[in-house]
Amino acid sequence: MKQKPKTKEKPLEKVKEKQATKRTANPWFEKNKLLVLLLVIVTVVFAGSLRNNYALDDEFFTTKGNKLAAKGISAIPQMFKNRTFTTNDGDGYEYRPMTAASFAIEHQFLGINPHISHAISLLIYLLICVLLFSLLKKWLKGQGEWIVFFIALIFLIHPLRTEVVDNIKSRDELMAMVGALLTLWFAFRFHETGKWYYAVLYPISFIVGFLSKHSIVPYIVLVPLALYFFTNLNYKKALLYGLPLIGAIVLTVVLQKLSVPRGHRHMLMLENPLVEMKMTILQRTATASYVMGRYLWLHLLPHPLVYYYGYKYVPIAEWPSFIPIVSIIAHLALFAYAIKNFRKNEAISFGILFYLINMAAFSNLLKPAPGLMAERFTFSASIGFAMAACFALFKLMKIDPAKFSWKTDSKKAGYVLCTMAVLFGAKSMSRHPDWKNKVTLYKHDMEYLTESAKGNMMYANAVLGLFHENTNQAVQMSKTGNRDSTNYYMLRAKGYLSEAQEHFRKATEITPTYSIAWINLGSTYYFQNSYADALKYSSEGLKLSPDSKEGIYNSAMAYNSLGKRDSAEIFFLRVLEVDSDDINGHDQLAKLSLAKGDTASAVQYELDAIARNPTTELAYVNAAQFYLKLKNQMAALSYTEKAAEINPKNINRLQNLAMYYQQNGNMERANYYQGKINEAKAEK
Repeated sequence: MKQKPKTKEKPLEKVKEKQATKRTANPWFEKNKLLVLLLVIVTVVFAGSLRNNYALDDEFFTTKGNKLAAKGISAIPQMFKNRTFTTNDGDGYEYRPMTAASFAIEHQFLGINPHISHAISLLIYLLICVLLFSLLKKWLKGQGEWIVFFIALIFLIHPLRTEVVDNIKSRDELMAMVGALLTLWFAFRFHETGKWYYAVLYPISFIVGFLSKHSIVPYIVLVPLALYFFTNLNYKKALLYGLPLIGAIVLTVVLQKLSVPRGHRHMLMLENPLVEMKMTILQRTATASYVMGRYLWLHLLPHPLVYYYGYKYVPIAEWPSFIPIVSIIAHLALFAYAIKNFRKNEAISFGILFYLINMAAFSNLLKPAPGLMAERFTFSASIGFAMAACFALFKLMKIDPAKFSWKTDSKKAGYVLCTMAVLFGAKSMSRHPDWKNKVTLYKHDMEYLTESAKGNMMYANAVLGLFHENTNQAVQMSKTGNRDSTNYYMLRAKGYLSEAQEHFRKATEITPTYSIAWINLGSTYYFQNSYADALKYSSEGLKLSPDSKEGIYNSAMAYNSLGKRDSAEIFFLRVLEVDSDDINGHDQLAKLSLAKGDTASAVQYELDAIARNPTTELAYVNAAQFYLKLKNQMAALSYTEKAAEINPKNINRLQNLAMYYQQNGNMERANYYQGKINEAKAEK
C-alpha cells in the first residue's frame, strides 16, 4: 500500500502571521464592527418612516405653514430675527432658528418632499447613533464594547423614539440632541487634551443645540456631572465646565431679546390644565408624580403610544391616589440608590441621575409642559434609562460587563438584552405606518384618546378636510357628467361630515369651554344646510370667545343663509373689526351691498380687499367673480389675469384665459397662456 507523500508542515509562526493578516485585513471594520452592526439595525428598524407623508404639526416647518421656509436660504437671516412659529392670530412664539434654517436649505436645494424630509431625519438619527456610541466608548473604557453596544441599541430602537424620527417637525429634537452629544464630546476632548479649540467648540455646539430647541438646557448640569463621574476631576473643577454653557445661554437670550419680537405661546386648559386652573401645591405635585410614573412605565412597557398625551388622557391627579404614590416611591428609591452608590462609581447611578435630571424638566413641577406629556420629551432621558437598565441586568445576573462573551455563561445577559431589543424593535416597526399622515395617525390613536378633547378635535378637523376633498371631487365629476362617480364622492363626503360632527360634539362634551370646538361643530351643520343649528353652535362658541373671527364669520354666513341679511351684515362688519384684512369678509359685504342695490359700496369693498391684500390670489379671484355678476367682463378678465400672475400653476384658470382669447381672435394672448400651461404641466 502506497503511502501519501508527507506535506511539509508550515512553521507555527507563519500560521499565526497569516491568521493575524486575515484578522487585520480590514482594521477599521474590526475596530468598528459593533458600530456598523448598530447602524444597520437602526436603519432597518426605522426605514419604515421613509414611506410616510406629512403628519402631526409638520406644517410648522414646511412651506405650507412657515412663510419664511418657503423663501429658501434668502430668508435665513430673517429666521434669526423672528419667532419660529405663528399662531392663528399672528402672534409669534418659540425661537428655533437653526431648525428653521435647515428646512429653508432643504427646500431651496431639494424642494418640498416629505420623503426627503424623512430621509434627512433618519440621517440625523444615524449621526446621533455614531456620536452616542463613540461617547459611550469614551465613558465606559475598560467595560468592554458589548455593554456600549447594548446601551446604544436599547436607547436607539426603543419605541419612544418613533415620534422624533417619524414626525418631521421633531427635527428640532434631533438637532438639539446632536448639539448635546457634541457638547459632551468636545468637553471631554478638552479635558483630555487641554487644546483651546475644544474649549470653544463645546459651548458653540451647545448654542447650536439651544437654537434648535431649548430641550438641551438640562445639559448645563449633565456635562459637569458626566465629567465628574467619568474623569478624575473633582466636583469643583467639573462644575467649571458648566459656566461657559450658562454664559452661552445668557448671551443667546440677551441677543434674542434685543433683536427678536416678544413672543408667548398661550396654552389652553385642554393642553395643560396647570396653565389656567388654580391648582393647589398638592394637586401640582400629585400630577407631576403621576406624569413621572407614566414616563417610567412607558420606558418599561411602551404601549399604548399616542401622538397626544394631554388632558384628559393624562388626568389631574390627587393625593392620595395609586399611581402618584407608587411613582413617588419608585423615583425616591431610584434617587436614593443613585446617591448612595455614586461614590462607588457605579454606572447605574449615573444612568439614574441622567434620567431623573432630564425627566424632571418635563414633569410639570417646575414649568407646565405642552400637552402635559410627550414621547419626544423622553429623548435625552432615555440614554440614562438604557444605561441604568443594562448595567442593572448585568449586576442582577452577577456578570462583569468587561468579561462578557458569547462563548461563556455571560451570554445569558446578551440573550435577555437581545430579546428586549427584538421586542422594542418590533413595536417601533409596527408604529411607523401609523404616522403615514395626519388622518391615519389620528384615526389609529383615537381608540385611546376617546376622553381627550383635543384628540377628538384634531381628528374631527382632519376628517373635515376629507369632507372638503371629496366634495370638490364630486363637483369635478359632475362637470364631466359622470353621475356614478359624483354620487360616490358625495356619499363619502357625507360620511366624513357626520364623523367630524360626532367628534366635534365629543370634544364639547369633554370640555364645555372649548370654544373652537363649538364653532367647528356649527360649521358641520352649515355644510349640512342646517343653518339654524349652525348659528346655535357658533353662538355657543362666541359666548366663550367673543372675538373669534371664525365664530363671527360662521354666524354671519348662517344669518345670510337664513335670509337675515341685516344681521349678516352686522356680523360681517364685526369680522372686519377683528381682522380688517379679511378677504372673504370684504367679499361677503360686497355681495350684500350689491343685493341692496348699493353698487358703489359693493365695488369699494372689493377694492379695499385688494388694496389690503395686493399679493393674495383670493382677493383677485373674488373681485373677478364679483365683476362677472356686474357683467363687467373686462374688469373680470383683468382680475383673473392678475390672479394667474400670482399663481401661475392653476392650469384650469390658464386654460380658461387661453380659450377666451382664442375665441375672441387674440392669438397672441392665447399662445401666451398656452405657453404658461405647458410650463405649469412641466413643473408637475
